[in-house]
Amino acid sequence: MERVKRNSGIKVKPLRTVQVRDVSHEIRDTLLKDKHFVDVCFLYEILEDIGDLTLHIVPEDELAVEATTNPDTGLITIREDIYDKAVDGDGHCRFTLAHELGHLYLHKGQMPEPTFARGKTGHETWMDSEWQADVYASELLMDSRIVEDINMCQKEAAKLFGLSEMAAGYKLKLLRNEKAKAEKAKAEKAKAEKAKTKKSH
Repeated sequence: MERVKRNSGIKVKPLRTVQVRDVSHEIRDTLLKDKHFVDVCFLYEILEDIGDLTLHIVPEDELAVEATTNPDTGLITIREDIYDKAVDGDGHCRFTLAHELGHLYLHKGQMPEPTFARGKTGHETWMDSEWQADVYASELLMDSRIVEDINMCQKEAAKLFGLSEMAAGYKLKLLRNEKAKAEKAKAEKAKAEKAKTKKSH
């Protein structure tokens, strides 16, 4: 993971991409199985029924941001226009709802009220609350384990997983980079082992 500075969120417990994905997979594996398209609004209903969250939908003029989450109480407040668009399948708004679930499951005991606090903290990427919630949302909606073709076009991926084209394209690029990095590491390891074997003979 590239070591870059972010100022978009607050400093929280550091988590790597794979760790955030693992948390996302808990809901995936329990409630969603191998579904490509996740009905995130229906997922909210399920999670509210089992007591994981309380959903509060408010008029647009009552909330300055799209949504907020209090991980300690489980209260997620979403603007009515954002929720309605998510119901209609808008990729950006679906991502917003998934993003709030990231705060819910990743940031208990770590977030001030409200969760949209910002500041020029200069902390590392993987310590950033907003980055972590974005990674969670991306994995919840587009599970890397069931992306059959990382070379598919972003328009196709956006339609399949119900994301915006920008979010789908970013995830595909990330998966391609991860695959290339893994293949490079594997090749370098094989080369080193071959050289070691040759030297021993």
